Amino acid sequence: MSCRSGGSFEDRLMRAVILLIWSLAFLSCRKNASLNADPARPQRSKKSNTASAVTDSGMKVQADKLLTSSEIESATGEPAKQAVTSARTEAGFAISQCYFQTATPAKSVVITVTSRGPGPDAKEPRQFWADKFHGEGSEEKD
Repeated sequence: MSCRSGGSFEDRLMRAVILLIWSLAFLSCRKNASLNADPARPQRSKKSNTASAVTDSGMKVQADKLLTSSEIESATGEPAKQAVTSARTEAGFAISQCYFQTATPAKSVVITVTSRGPGPDAKEPRQFWADKFHGEGSEEKD
């Protein structure tokens, strides 16, 4: 006997991913009056300076600039102690990632920003998503 109270596992997983993306977008877009003078910014890793991936338009994407330590503390209950950043271009995408380390590892936050990469093999993430998850043959079966 199957229970379809919340839809299929894939539907629930997709809803959870979309909710996470919207939550991160909301947090990153939220205006913070003390954003420019925030003394609570996490320390940067000594391994890496602020890493950024360059998109085809020349824009640098810096994932570590999207959240402050106070925003992380508001969401997790702990401030970020350190931010470890990385950036790369891969498979036509520019990818910037930041790991905000907290005292409790399970409460640490990772944010990844994927955008169109540079060069002739550049891909649009939105189009890739549509092709991958909504392309031919991926219609739901009843």
